[in-house]
This record gives sequence, C-alpha cells and structure tokens, in this order.
Amino acid sequence: MLSFLRNVDLQGKTIIPFCTHGGGGFGQIQINIAKECQKSTILPGFESMSNFSEQQVKNWIEQIGL
Repeated sequence: MLSFLRNVDLQGKTIIPFCTHGGGGFGQIQINIAKECQKSTILPGFESMSNFSEQQVKNWIEQIGL
C-alpha cells in the first residue's frame, strides 16, 4: 500500500480507506495515508472483520456524507 501511495499523485483527491480483516484492523495504514497524502482529503474509513452487514456499510457511507 505504501508503494502505491508513494508512486501515485493523489494531490487534491479524496481518499476513503476501507478494509476487512481477521482481527488486525487498520493497523497503521490511516496514519501512513495521512503522512503520504498530505494534500488529499481523507475521509473516515471503514474496517470490519469479514462478518459485517450491509447496514453497517450503509451507515458508514451516510456518516461520511456520500
């Protein structure tokens, strides 16, 4: 992920992180995105274990204003 962020110009873009995981969560990726993409808009991300519901995703999308 860091290689991608360092090699793609995301200046002025909106970044919306999301991931499914087995218990590790986002880890450091949100911090890394903020560090590598200082001239981007970064919206709150969605992370969940694989048993998330459609309603959780809908709630997140509403929360971030999409």
